Amino acid sequence: PQIRQLLYHGPRGRQRKELHLEIADRLEARDGEGTALVIAHHLIRAGPSIPAPRLLGYVRPAADQAFAVGAWGVATRYYDFVVAATGQPDYSDPDTATLYHQTGSAHFRNHDAAACIANERVAIEHAKARGDLRLWAAALLTMTRAGFRTAEPAARHADRERMSEFLEAAGEREPGMRARVHALQAEMDFADFDMER
Repeated sequence: PQIRQLLYHGPRGRQRKELHLEIADRLEARDGEGTALVIAHHLIRAGPSIPAPRLLGYVRPAADQAFAVGAWGVATRYYDFVVAATGQPDYSDPDTATLYHQTGSAHFRNHDAAACIANERVAIEHAKARGDLRLWAAALLTMTRAGFRTAEPAARHADRERMSEFLEAAGEREPGMRARVHALQAEMDFADFDMER
């Protein structure tokens, strides 16, 4: 471990970036022997000269891999990188809502309620615009749970309004998601000692 630390901290600045790029290039050349997590790490460390399509081609799968194994801190870092690299949310891209929902979910699991809520709000707007009820509900549930941990009972009124809006839009469709929204409403009412609802 000490030799590894010495070797890692020896090169500085441009030389270190060049080494990271060389490692990423060699891993790519091995046809998938290096996982997306490892290649993404080295490409990010190689600096801003890496073309965005190449970088995002590894960072997004790396975020998904980290999410899948419960490495929430790594997942949030990579998802945030992808969100920042893509710029303004694109309503025409069907993957935008999913990206923001995954980012929000990773932040929720990493106990960062503010970042979760910010990302899930974008996911909800995109899901509503595309008419994707399932994703709308999933983002709404995650965002509401994040706020539920921190908000005072009086501040939960907006969450209730968002849930009512979803239930009205869903009608009889998506019974499983509607049931989850109703269950969360009941949980909020119980926590607020509001047994009249």
